Amino acid sequence: MANHALAESEKGDLEFTIQDSATHKAVACRIHLKDGSGKAQRADPLPFFRDHFVCAGNAQLRLPVGSYTFEIERGPEYLPRSGSADVRADATNKVAVQLERLVEVQAKFDDWVQLKTWQRESELVLIGVVDAGPRDVVIG
Repeated sequence: MANHALAESEKGDLEFTIQDSATHKAVACRIHLKDGSGKAQRADPLPFFRDHFVCAGNAQLRLPVGSYTFEIERGPEYLPRSGSADVRADATNKVAVQLERLVEVQAKFDDWVQLKTWQRESELVLIGVVDAGPRDVVIG
């Protein structure tokens, strides 16, 4: 019993709030959260697949004390965000992230392929090619 109480006191809370940077509304997203050894963390009862969990814009986890890294994604229209957070015993660390929309697609799904770039580790990453008229895709 004493060991359980000790182990529980060596935990803290990590709370994520993810919003669209333009609307400031909560947005669904994928969160890749890893501990210091690189092990993916679950946020039960949220859906988890391989190395990430999915939330509707808010997630709260009870985790062992330590340092964690995260990457947050919301599909190819948004720039991913990454960062780190420290969990302290019996404390709540709040992480607020605003996702920036790179491309706003105003076309039917079968009418477009989109353009997405971002800077990652000094390497420009390009995904997709625009295959729609200028009235169908709004960059901004």
